[in-house]
Amino acid sequence: MGGHTLEPPNRTLKEQFHINQIISRGQQDKENKVTLKAVAYNLRVIFNKILEEIKQ
Repeated sequence: MGGHTLEPPNRTLKEQFHINQIISRGQQDKENKVTLKAVAYNLRVIFNKILEEIKQ
């Protein structure tokens, strides 16, 4: 139902950023790494959209 909207980003994080292989100490460190990877994903999406606009 509502979980379908998050599947593509989650899959991308797992496949391209290897998010399922986080090795760190403590929960806060893991959360910081996940947040950083999510920001990287969002920046990539924005960058690709800007490139598409430039090409048109």
